[in-house]
Amino acid sequence: MHHDDPAARGAPPRSRDAALAGQAQHASGRAVRRLGLHRGLLEHHRHGTRRDRVGDGGLRRGHGRDRRSRARLIGAPRSLPGDLDAPRPLPPRAPVTGDPPFESFLFIRKQFAVSITEIVLPEGSTGRVLRDQFHFAAAHRVGDIVELSGHTGHLADLSLPETLEEEIATAFANITATLEAAGLSWSNVFSVRTYHVVPVGAESIQGEGIGAVLEAFASLLPERYPVWTAIAVPALAFPGMRIEIEIKATV
Repeated sequence: MHHDDPAARGAPPRSRDAALAGQAQHASGRAVRRLGLHRGLLEHHRHGTRRDRVGDGGLRRGHGRDRRSRARLIGAPRSLPGDLDAPRPLPPRAPVTGDPPFESFLFIRKQFAVSITEIVLPEGSTGRVLRDQFHFAAAHRVGDIVELSGHTGHLADLSLPETLEEEIATAFANITATLEAAGLSWSNVFSVRTYHVVPVGAESIQGEGIGAVLEAFASLLPERYPVWTAIAVPALAFPGMRIEIEIKATV
């Protein structure tokens, strides 16, 4: 067995401190070599992973294959066939500032001033007498619509005819005079509402009242039928009234 004896090699004997220093240096060298081995393995792992990611398509065995599969999923997208490889403009992104979703549109609110014009009847007519005495208009034109107040069957002296049929006919004649004052005729009428006084406890409007209105429709509106609402009421504004008619017409 060979003994490393400094005296046998002709070298001067080392002291105890020198021997301990040599042992420490030897241990340090082994630690450095061990650290270098770990570094080499680490570099091999890094290069292997890099080669797996950017390789030419070959598969590596072991965990390298898994790393390559994961790299394909998270890496750059592969080329697509046809014209899909051409660059395409990105769609505009929605704002994230909390603004309304329609902020890119311009809404313009335009207000229209609608004129209101009173239709004034000639002196001496029933509508003019009622206007001057009770302070209400016979009709107003609002935009393209002419709306009439409730017209009654009063004569110019504010008396009422004796029979219901005559009162209804007079009411329609008063309406005709108001339409003519507005420059219109019955062909412009599209809505009619009639109020009929019925006895207390009556279940419907009296037959002669409905019949007289239908006769006026047949004479004044032979081709154009208006919308019509007939309402039974227990009483109207003035004593003795049995009918009142509201009209709407378009210009």
